[in-house]
Amino acid sequence: VRGGDRAVLGHVVDALVARIAVGLPAAVASLDDDAAAAILRAVGEVHGAVTLLQDERHRDDWTGALRRVANQAGVHGAVAGRAARLLFDLGAEDAEAAARRMGLALSPAQEPAFAGAWVEGFLAGSALVLLHDAALWGVLDAWLAALPADAFTTLLPLLRRTFSTFAPPERRALGERARRGAVAPSAGRESTAEFDAERADAVLPLLAAILGIEAEVSA
Repeated sequence: VRGGDRAVLGHVVDALVARIAVGLPAAVASLDDDAAAAILRAVGEVHGAVTLLQDERHRDDWTGALRRVANQAGVHGAVAGRAARLLFDLGAEDAEAAARRMGLALSPAQEPAFAGAWVEGFLAGSALVLLHDAALWGVLDAWLAALPADAFTTLLPLLRRTFSTFAPPERRALGERARRGAVAPSAGRESTAEFDAERADAVLPLLAAILGIEAEVSA
């Protein structure tokens, strides 16, 4: 490769990216958990290569493929969530669009297993998006609060696995944000409800179980 014609190699790469972009939506249909994990690794490698090459045509093809996967019915939740996160990371969709996607994925109409897998795909590896965007935090917070007890118990191992991929400072920062009262009031509106420290402390052990940190209660 090093001694070859770079123009010829470029044509090969162009063809590979185009074929991957066209074939990705079909490749992610009807996957079980193991197949979804394998696809996620492959998607991550392609994404890294496309961003490294910094070619606008490749980026456009890849962005289009990710958007089709994120919109596609019947896709494994983790794959759909990862596609949504990569679109956000690429700047192809803003925080408002990401929050809208998360809201649809975590709506009561969705099975908890799909929703939990979507969260895993979207958040795996980095908590910064939750720490920096109140809308995404609010959607996730509302979903967790509305989960029935049995569904939460079933999803707890998956949630812990997801949050375990975050760096310890990120997990602690998430715990501190939850402790401060979840979401700040919307712009132009002030909350008239008094902060109930006792009720807030009651949920800290549960949050600590998800985040894998020690719970701290107010004095």
